[in-house]
Order: sequence, then structure tokens, then C-alpha cells
Amino acid sequence: MQFNFTTDDDTVQLLMIAVYFLQHYFGYEENAAVEMINDFDASRSDASRESWGDDYYHHEGAYATAVEVHYLIGLGGDPAQFVEWRTAKHYDETPFEAKQYLRENYYKRE
Repeated sequence: MQFNFTTDDDTVQLLMIAVYFLQHYFGYEENAAVEMINDFDASRSDASRESWGDDYYHHEGAYATAVEVHYLIGLGGDPAQFVEWRTAKHYDETPFEAKQYLRENYYKRE
């Protein structure tokens, strides 16, 4: 799994979990999910990069990142409609099993 941008090991681990969520919840193949995250990162504005850097992914979390990537990159959704779409589809709350997966694969690693 290779991302096209430079980041630290914690962010790579978090994004690997987002890749898993893109596969598990939205049906993407691993390579497609990685490319979608690469495309999403490349699409971020310079202002977003300057103010957030890769902390954006930690602020949003792996599940919310996967939802946003699916909507913006996978579906080609309108950024102005994202919050409304996310709420209508009930993607605004992280599922229990996604929280469990995050705990097991991010917080409990050695």
C-alpha cells in the first residue's frame, strides 16, 4: 500500500484503516481505495494543507475520512452538499464495528 504523499507512520496507519473502511463499507478494491485517498489528498487546497497538514486526517478520523473520500472522489459529489448527503445517508456517526476495528488496529499496535 503506497500513498503518493509524505506523512508520518501514525498517519499512514490511520489511512490504511481508512482504506479498509473504503473496502468494507463502500466496496472498493484496495488499490482503488489507495488511489482515491491519493486523489483526495492531492485535491486539498493549499490553505487546508498549510493550516492542517496531515493532522486533518487525525481530526476527522479514519471512518469520516473514508466517507468523505467516497463522496468526493468515488461519487464525484459536490463539496457544498457533503454534510447534507452524509447526514441523509446516516454516515455522520461512526459504526460500532468501525470503532472496534480502529481500536484494534490503531490504538493497540505495538
